[in-house]
Amino acid sequence: RDPDFAVDADALRRLPAVAALDTIARWLEDAPELRRFADERRVREARLQLARSEAVADIGWQIGARRLGDGDDIGLVAGISVPFGSRRRAAPTIRAAQSELAALEIEREADRLSLYATLVDAHGRYQGARLEADRLDEEIVPALTRAAEATATAYRAGAASYLEWSQVQAEAVAARRQRLDAAVDALRALIEIQRLTARSFLDDTDTRTPPADRDAAVAPGRPQGDA
Repeated sequence: RDPDFAVDADALRRLPAVAALDTIARWLEDAPELRRFADERRVREARLQLARSEAVADIGWQIGARRLGDGDDIGLVAGISVPFGSRRRAAPTIRAAQSELAALEIEREADRLSLYATLVDAHGRYQGARLEADRLDEEIVPALTRAAEATATAYRAGAASYLEWSQVQAEAVAARRQRLDAAVDALRALIEIQRLTARSFLDDTDTRTPPADRDAAVAPGRPQGDA
């Protein structure tokens, strides 16, 4: 069975304002791509600590009693053993652990910069598409809708041709289509921002719903006097 896809019309009208780029950039620390480094860093720090502990000499000592000569005298005997070369033997392991930890930091910073570049692009695309949708909602679509209504009235009165009405109507439809495309572009960018920051920007209190008459087609009817 073929999958059935549906478009959420409300989502195409909800284009919320998002925080400034510098604010959102601080939320990148919550990105899944960066969170994974925290656990790996703890593992590598533990390896480094273990390597350093192996460099510390394990001093051993012992104590006992010994009979002195053929008599009944007993003496206390103590001994200490200090292994040499522990630090030298552990040095390569320590350097390797330090290198692994430093490499992890470099990898994390490279990923962070890549994510930041992606965020800058997505933020810019969202702001641009949202402004375009605003302009179409507030200026272009209403103006073309009024023009289509006026042309339809003129056509019914015999003062405009059907071609004139159809051209204006086509422009109004094209503007609404352009607004829809801008909304789709904005939502794609917003989804990318949400993925990067692990935050949602859509809620029920920040919505922009264009008036219903912007999407209504203007019916021309028939010019007066037509048989």
